[in-house]
Amino acid sequence: MYELRFSIDKKHRFGVHAKLEEIMLEFLEMIITSALIKDKSDLLQQSRINIEMVQHFVRMEHDLKIISHKQYVALSLQIEEIAKMTNGWYKSTLQKSTHA
Repeated sequence: MYELRFSIDKKHRFGVHAKLEEIMLEFLEMIITSALIKDKSDLLQQSRINIEMVQHFVRMEHDLKIISHKQYVALSLQIEEIAKMTNGWYKSTLQKSTHA
């Protein structure tokens, strides 16, 4: 995501793409924090929301032709995998809390 910024026109790099990078950094912070604390469910829930926003922003960049179709496909596959892992981790923490 970060390296993509260098192939994006300046007007978009500091607009839509800057917001996308900000959301991704927040997501990364939440995931790292979740790994280090006991009660993860709230942070993981917010992480799920953030990754959903990332998916929408990437789709918007594609629709606005800010990124190419090839870039969109590559990013979408990676984001989808991250979303699956995040959702799985969140569901796992919910199951552990109901069995405890």
